[in-house]
Amino acid sequence: MDGAGAATHVGTNQQGRYAVYFNHLYGPATPPAGGHQYTFQGNSVFCPINPMPFRWGVALNDSHYGLVQDNVLYNWAGAGLVAESGNESYNAIAHNYVDHVAYSGTAEADRGTVDVAHVSAGFWFRGTNNYVRDNVVSGADKGYVFWPYGMDRYWDAHVPAAPGDNPNQAGKYRSVNMQNTPLLQFAGNEVAGAAGIGLTLWKVGNDGVNPFPGVQESVVQNFRVWNVYEYVYSTT
Repeated sequence: MDGAGAATHVGTNQQGRYAVYFNHLYGPATPPAGGHQYTFQGNSVFCPINPMPFRWGVALNDSHYGLVQDNVLYNWAGAGLVAESGNESYNAIAHNYVDHVAYSGTAEADRGTVDVAHVSAGFWFRGTNNYVRDNVVSGADKGYVFWPYGMDRYWDAHVPAAPGDNPNQAGKYRSVNMQNTPLLQFAGNEVAGAAGIGLTLWKVGNDGVNPFPGVQESVVQNFRVWNVYEYVYSTT
C-alpha cells in the first residue's frame, strides 16, 4: 500500500489471507494487565461462503504469550484455528468453540509448504508449546492435531527467551526441538460428535518409529470425545 492506502502490488497467491491473523506478535517486555502479550477474546469468526473451500479462521504465526479465548469459529476450511510455524509458544488457547470445518481446496504444493492444516481440523498446531484447554470441536473430521514435523527448521524452533523477546534476533531466543517437546498443556478439551478422530499426535516425542532419547511424557487430561466414527486418539 502507498501513503494514500492504494494497493501498489497485487499477487496471485498472497500469504496470510486469513480472517484473523496474528503475525510476529511479541508484545512489550512488561506484559499488560492480565499477563498476556496480546488478547483475542469473545469474538465470532464466521465465513458466509457455502461451501467454504479455502483456509483458516484464526492463524497464529510466530506469535507468543497471547490469549485466544471465548471465541466461536464457524464454517472454515482446513482448520478453525492454526499455529502454523511451530515456534508459537506460551499462548493460552482457551474455551473456544469450533464447528463446521471442511477440507481445504488449496493445494499445498501451490503454497510451497508441506502439509499445513488442510485436513478438516478444529485446532491444528505445528508445535506443542501452548496451553490448550477447555475448547470444544464439532463438525470437523479431526478435533485436535499436533504435527511438529514436515520441514527441517521445526527441529530447531526459535522460542522467545522471555516475554517481549523477538525470537528472530540473536540472543533473544532458545532453540527447541518441537518433536522432542511434550505438550505444554492439553486439558479439559472436547470433541462433540460428527468427527472422525478426536486427537492426533504426529511424531510427538518420536521419529515415527522410535522414541527420542530422554523423551518427556505428554499429558492429555480430562479429554472428552463422543460420537466419533473412526478413532478417539491417533498417534505415530
